[in-house]
Amino acid sequence: MPRLPSPSTLLAAAAVFLALGGTTYAAATIGGKDVRNGSLTGADVRDGSLTARDLVPGALQQRAALPGPQ
Repeated sequence: MPRLPSPSTLLAAAAVFLALGGTTYAAATIGGKDVRNGSLTGADVRDGSLTARDLVPGALQQRAALPGPQ
């Protein structure tokens, strides 16, 4: 006869499923309209996910005009 899992194993498995389910729910329900303007930073944006159309007009020219390291 196979052994039943211990109560601590069942509790740990339930905790993992709840944690993953909450993250999945948040990812599915929170969108761009839920984020306040000015609240995101560069660290919040994935590399390569923005295009020139996502930026305000002139943002790329302003960035290019800044002096770089000498």
